[in-house]
Amino acid sequence: MAVTTSVDICNSALIKIGEAMISALGDGTKASDLCNEIYAKRRDEVLQVFPWNFAVKELRLIAETHYNRAAITGITAAEPPVVSSTAHGFLDGDKIKITGVAGMTEVNGTVFWLEDKADDSYELVDEEGDDIDGSSFTAYTSGGYARKMPAIRYEYEYNLPSDCLRMLYLTDENGTVPDGSISYEFKVEKGKLLCNLEERNAFIKYTQQITDVTEYDDLFVEVLALRMAYEFAKPLAGSDTLGAEIFKLYQTKLSEAKQVHASENTDEAPEYKDTWIAARR
Repeated sequence: MAVTTSVDICNSALIKIGEAMISALGDGTKASDLCNEIYAKRRDEVLQVFPWNFAVKELRLIAETHYNRAAITGITAAEPPVVSSTAHGFLDGDKIKITGVAGMTEVNGTVFWLEDKADDSYELVDEEGDDIDGSSFTAYTSGGYARKMPAIRYEYEYNLPSDCLRMLYLTDENGTVPDGSISYEFKVEKGKLLCNLEERNAFIKYTQQITDVTEYDDLFVEVLALRMAYEFAKPLAGSDTLGAEIFKLYQTKLSEAKQVHASENTDEAPEYKDTWIAARR
């Protein structure tokens, strides 16, 4: 069966359990409505099972558009130092790191906390809220930025692409990691990528959410159809036995797909656990 639409994939699943094909999603029939309800969910689930080569995308994260920073126009050599920064947007208690200041270089690369913020200024304190003594600092001359830092051990925060289903690797611009591993350490949290890789040097590989079925390879289509057929077996065919048989076929075809994709990719893929398979065991 040539696959050009999501209906084609749904029909492949229906055929596997002996059901009649549908002509559209959500047309009011039981099979069509069930397809409409679960198709997108199962598509994204199967895309995340392991890094399908057709769905892996590489992207450079540009720091200026991916974390909160504000330009500095002045810092007083006082206790505490008062930073001038127009419409900085920070809040009391925020953790920041200052870079690029000329003159008062003592503050560069240093982490501070904010206190007594106003719209265009704030004071620098330490983690305990005690004033920083900047009275002996060199006079500020120009420039600099303050960057808001995540509240945990990672220094950098980037927005993940809106089409990212699963993060795979984080590397530098050369696609390498100094210790020879396949990825820098990172954490994904609420659509953000947290890491310690400096700005303008963060490259990611991720599984992309692909909705155009013409981009799918044949193995993916078959695995997705089997995943959906398993879910159809009970409500449409009324058979737990058929569901168990479909489940075994799903496992076999998924294993085959992993082997084929591994042979086409020299990257060492991260280990994935199919939580749905694990729950069935």
